[in-house]
Amino acid sequence: SSSGRAGVFSLAHLRGMAGVSGTGDAPDSSAVPGYGVDVSAIAATGGGGGGDMQTAVVEMTGDLHEYGLSLGVDLDLEQEEDLAWAVGEAFNAPLSSSWTEYMDDTGRAYYIKNGSSESTWEHPMDSVYRELFELIKGVRHRSPPATVAERE
Repeated sequence: SSSGRAGVFSLAHLRGMAGVSGTGDAPDSSAVPGYGVDVSAIAATGGGGGGDMQTAVVEMTGDLHEYGLSLGVDLDLEQEEDLAWAVGEAFNAPLSSSWTEYMDDTGRAYYIKNGSSESTWEHPMDSVYRELFELIKGVRHRSPPATVAERE
């Protein structure tokens, strides 16, 4: 589902700020898509909605945390917090040329595969990142991190 945040910098609002437009009926499934956002660009324009930048960063952090959860990563866990950069990469993943992004009447993004009737609320790359995170977590489970002594 969408982030549900009322703040200026919810995922839906940020996707809208990115200039995405389109029309059509939204698909029936529900997930949080990852659409690219540059926080520094938002700061340079005064936050896009008149909100203060600190609030914007807190909102963005919360939204990325929620997005990470949708990919199977809990950034609040010590053993997964180092994956924050990868969650950010997933959030900023470009859309394949075989897909087109549209916005529903509420400003929520959805995706339609070109030349077909396939549509989804989820960014088409989310499944790739979800699989990657499962792989990373599996390797970490089988091979615990080296101790300080082992690293020296």
